[in-house]
Amino acid sequence: MFDQLKMMGAVANLMKNKEAIAEAAARVQENLEKRVVTVEAPDKSISVQVNGKLAVLEIRLADRVVKDAASNTETQAKMEKLIVGAVNAAMARAKEIIQEEISTETE
Repeated sequence: MFDQLKMMGAVANLMKNKEAIAEAAARVQENLEKRVVTVEAPDKSISVQVNGKLAVLEIRLADRVVKDAASNTETQAKMEKLIVGAVNAAMARAKEIIQEEISTETE
């Protein structure tokens, strides 16, 4: 019975803070859209930009890589793997930023 009362109290407390929670969530969303992560492939041939909302903003390819890939299927395959790796790394970093923003709001 006491557990149910505790839960009801917790729910009531959340309802009181509903507006503050909504405002904090809106601030987090706004801040995440402004945060941008850029990740480069180890050989600097590819860079990817992702924002905190996990949207890919830009993918840049070095001229030398594009020229090589146009004439060499091995280079194409390597470039495709590098792009996937760079996008995944940028997404992972953006997810870290999301956690940072949420932590900042909840402190």
